[in-house]
Amino acid sequence: MGNSACLGSWNVSQAVALKALHYPLWKSHEIDVSDVGPPEEASSSSKRLEYKYVVKGPNGVRWEHGNNRWAPIDIGTRLTIHDGCFGHIQPYPFSFQEDGPEILEHSQEMPGGRGWCIAIVGSSVAEGYNTWRKRGWAHLLGEALHQMYGHRVVNVSQSGANTATTKERLKDAVAQLKPDIVIIALSWAMRA
Repeated sequence: MGNSACLGSWNVSQAVALKALHYPLWKSHEIDVSDVGPPEEASSSSKRLEYKYVVKGPNGVRWEHGNNRWAPIDIGTRLTIHDGCFGHIQPYPFSFQEDGPEILEHSQEMPGGRGWCIAIVGSSVAEGYNTWRKRGWAHLLGEALHQMYGHRVVNVSQSGANTATTKERLKDAVAQLKPDIVIIALSWAMRA
């Protein structure tokens, strides 16, 4: 429940019920948060969804302790927000768009054909996992290269990728994008 009518406006009896589709992961249906405004103490007009999880049971309601969870709101954008476990409130939210691999907003061809096409093929860190809207190092690199040199960066990284899956995906990325440069960015993972 939270500061949106669709989240119950902080009223426990109107909170959104989550479903344990892949227990212990819980999920809700799509929520329209267009009624969210800026926080009362904010000096800007940026919108911020604030919320907490509660557990309803036969012995009453158990609230999360500590600060509210929050997420910046981009009206008209469909996002999936990952929160972690009940009671463990992350200092900064992370989310991603569900529309598939990100073709960076600055990836349009420059006038006069200036700039290279750079493909990033990698795993979760290159994808931007655990960053807001998956705007991690690859996104920041793309913005900087576009601004300074007119290059365009296309990030086709995927969480869970390894050398074998990247080898297969590399062929498709090169054939489809025809990049001038390919950056392979695999994260190191520890196996138990």
